[in-house]
Parts: sequence; structure tokens; C-alpha cells
Amino acid sequence: MQMKSHVTAAVAALAALVIAALAALVALRAGEGAVAVAQTQLVGIAYLLAGTVAWWRRPDNPTGPLLVAIAYCWYIPEFQAAAEPVVAGLAYATRRLVNALSAYLLLVFPSGHLSLRRHRLVIGVVFGIAAIQVPTRLLMTEHIPAQLDHADRLTIFGCDCANPFGVLPAPALLDGIERWTAFLSVAVSLVIMGLVIERLVRATPATRRILWPVLFGAVVGLIVFAYSLLSSLLDLRTPYEIALGAVLSVARAAVPIGFLIGLLRMKLGQTAVAGLVVGIQGERTADSLERSIAAVLHDPTARIGTWSPATRAYLDSAGRALALPQPGSGMSASFVERHDLPLGVIVHDAALDDDKALLDAVSAAFALSVDRDRLASTVHAQAEDARLLPSGPVTFLYADVEGSTLLLDQLGERYAELLAEERRLIRAIVRAHGGVEIDSRADEFFAAFTKTADPGGAALAIQRSLRDHAWPDGATVRVRIGLHHGVPQMTDEGYVGLDVHRAARIGSAAHGGQVVLSDATRVILAARLPPQATMRCLGVVRLKGVPGHDTLWQLEVPDLPQEFTAPRVEAHRPV
Repeated sequence: MQMKSHVTAAVAALAALVIAALAALVALRAGEGAVAVAQTQLVGIAYLLAGTVAWWRRPDNPTGPLLVAIAYCWYIPEFQAAAEPVVAGLAYATRRLVNALSAYLLLVFPSGHLSLRRHRLVIGVVFGIAAIQVPTRLLMTEHIPAQLDHADRLTIFGCDCANPFGVLPAPALLDGIERWTAFLSVAVSLVIMGLVIERLVRATPATRRILWPVLFGAVVGLIVFAYSLLSSLLDLRTPYEIALGAVLSVARAAVPIGFLIGLLRMKLGQTAVAGLVVGIQGERTADSLERSIAAVLHDPTARIGTWSPATRAYLDSAGRALALPQPGSGMSASFVERHDLPLGVIVHDAALDDDKALLDAVSAAFALSVDRDRLASTVHAQAEDARLLPSGPVTFLYADVEGSTLLLDQLGERYAELLAEERRLIRAIVRAHGGVEIDSRADEFFAAFTKTADPGGAALAIQRSLRDHAWPDGATVRVRIGLHHGVPQMTDEGYVGLDVHRAARIGSAAHGGQVVLSDATRVILAARLPPQATMRCLGVVRLKGVPGHDTLWQLEVPDLPQEFTAPRVEAHRPV
């Protein structure tokens, strides 16, 4: 589909170049000055270039084709000078279509759609005027007038011939229609100018950053256009008429040039994502990550939320449910997923939807941050003072609930009660076996045991307790448990180091109801196994995100399940 759009854009651009060349040839042969021809060509080429780039980069956005269409219509007045009356007649009737399309562009940029009712009403009036002017000029014009050279008002060029379509000649009626629709055009131009200014004033910084380069030139152009049209209607001669024409052309050219500047800014915004990715390594809080993302998007209103499987909602940095934007609110949501599972959401200014590449890059960086938080080598202490945690060699116990999403679907709001009860049971068992709780979030639980504690006994007791507990609605709660012995570093925030990361990965490799331990843990537990407990080798594996290979073991007792499928790892070599 995208390739088809690219081919269509290329064909449209080539056709527009052919029309531009023909328009220049017609104007020059008819006697129009080289300066005026060059001026017309430059403005049309500016629209064509901006439209082709926009169409190529964002084929789903109507702005690109609209800019190319304006480039086509920009050259129509030049064909009024054609020697062939049929061509000249059609050009005379449609020469102001470019004004209607330009007005439409100012109110749909950058989304390509009219979002407000008043905008749709004004554009309806604009095209209504065009619908009146085109057929009346085509059918009621008896004689196609010659044009004046914009560079030299004394030089007359053009067809100056009978109109072959003038089957209903009515000069007086046509003149009246021309005058009143022109007055209406002036009024509508002023209204559009007001709407444009309103958009700039009310726009958020992210929107204004995109709108300003385009709409500034548009406002200047509307002012000059309205003044020039009004002067013509009232037959007001001014020594600045030629200068105003030049200003109008420059203002028109500023619109597509401003559009290209906006595209360049979007491209530069994408390069800023690299800095965001690097900065993620130093992020410590969701608030600081949110500020970094808002800075890259140039949108101070941007907010982020992380997905909570337990609550089935996106939570903000304070742990509260993040409200998703409603249609028409001016805000939009970019959802971040990994393997078709939700990770988070970025709520941002709706104007940024037009820059999908930037949003995709920022979303990827956000996903990297979420992964880092979930699989980080740092576990923040839940205790008020990290110094209360045991130092030196410890055995980590990592546990999380298997099938939490299914439990949530089964229990609905009661899942929170189930999770609270599961945590209460695990905490009591950990304390009873000499362990210290480090952290617990969502359906995960982390604890540490010193050499005098009993991590193996705690793991087995947890499996038995959860198996035997009476859960609501007949639910079955199974947890994956991983044990790893190591010597982590201690910081003011808790444990840091690869051993913490490895413990979490070992737990993730297990299945519900299973206790998996590292080879280092096997050595520590060998001399003090719980009654009837044995250890069975599961093979050599490569844990995701952990360098090297690890040998995993399964802690077994007769009264708990012993047969499970292969460990959930990237690579597995059975014994």
C-alpha cells in the first residue's frame, strides 16, 4: 500500500512539473515578463516540493496530495494566455480555485482533517463561492479578457478572444455575481485569518511549533489578498499595487517553505531520541523519564503510564490510573507494546500524531525503559532504610504469579483481594524462614536470605501454602520461584548488581508451582536441604539479558509437582 502511494506521488509530481513547464511556455509566448513567470514558477515549485515530500513520508495524511493539488491550480491562470480559446476559457473560469484550496490547507494542516465545526462551516462557504464563480464565469462570460503583466502593468498579454463556452452571456449579471462573491471572499478571508490566529494562540507548544512556520506566512498572505481584492473591487489605485503583488507571492511561497521547515524540525526531533535512549540509563524515577519524553516531543503536557496487569489499567508515576484522552480533547495516546502485550502509554498533544516516526522512536525508548525497570539489576529496598537489609553474601528469592491475566479475567475486581492475600501468605513464610522482604510490586515478590536463613524451606512452604489455600471462585494460584546466591552491591536504594538481575531471570524461567535455583545456590543448599528435598539438574541455559550460560536445578519434594516443561529461556541444553 505504501509503495503504491509512493508511485502515485512520484507520478503526480512529474505531471505537475510538465504542467509547470507548459505554463511557463504559454506565458512567455503570450508576452508575459520573465520576472513574473519566474515568480509564478518558484511559488508553484515550492508547493510541489513540499507536497511531494509530505506525500512520500506520510502517505496516509491528505496534506501531501493537497499541497500537490495547490501546485497544479497555481499554474491555471497562466493558461488564460493560451492561444487556444478552449484552454483559455477553462483557465479563466477556474483560475481562483487555488484560493479555495489554500484556505482549506490552512485549517486542515497538519492533520489533514477539519476537526472543528466552525472550520467546516467556513470551508463550506469557501467552496460554495467557488461553486458559484466557476460555472458563471464559464457560461456567462462572452469575451475572455487579456491579462496584465504583474511586473509591468502596461503590458497586455493573453488570449483576448471570444469564450467558446459562453452559451448564456449575461455581462450585467456576471458583474454583479463577481462583485458580491468577491466581497464575500474578503469577509471569509478575514474570518479564516482570525481562525488561524486563534489556532496559534490556543495551540499547545508542540502544536504551535509545527503550525507557526506555515501559518505565519498564511496570515500575511491573507491580509495582502484581502486588501488587493478589496482595492480591485472599489477601483482604488495605489502606488504599492505591484509591491503588494510581490508580497502576496512571497507569502504564498512561505506556506510550503514553512511546511518543509516543520518536516525538518520533525526529523531533528527524531535525532533527539538518541539522547533520550542514552539518558534512560540514568533515569531513576518515572517523573524524570516523563520529563525527558516531554522535552523530546516538545510537549510539556505529555504524560506516561505503565501497564498494570493486576488492575488492567495504565498507572502514572504516583500509581494512580492514568486517564486516556477522549476524542476531540486535543490529546492523543500512543500505546507501547512488546510481543502484543501492553507495556505503557504516552499521552501527548494530538498534533504529534502527524509525526509517526518521532512517536515510534520515543515509544521504542519508553519500551526500553520499561524493560530496564522490570529486568534491572537494581532492586529498590521496600524498607525505609536500605541499611537494614542483610549485607554480604545472600540468597535471593524471586516469585511471581503465573497466569495473572487469566486470574484477573476470572475474578475481575476481586483479583486485588486475591493478590493481597497471596502477598500476606508469602510475607509470613519469608519472615518465618529468616528472610527479609526487599520489594513487591504487582504480582512480583523479592526477598533476601542470609547464610543462617532457610531460602529452600521458604520456597517449598510457599508452594504448599498457595496450593492448599482456599481461593475465591475456585481459582488456582501458582507462582514461579527462582533462587540465586550471590554477593550484590549495597547502595542507599537497595541491592545492585548482576546477581539481582540473574535471580529475577531464573524466576522467570520457572513454571507455576516450580522452584528453580542456580548452581551457586545448589552448592549453598546442598548441606542443609529441607526434609525429603532433592535437587535435579535441568540443563545448561542462556538467560535473556544475562551474559554467559547458567546451569539450573529444580528443588523437589514428594508432595509437590515435579514434572514441568523445559525452562522458559532463550537457549536450553538438557542434561
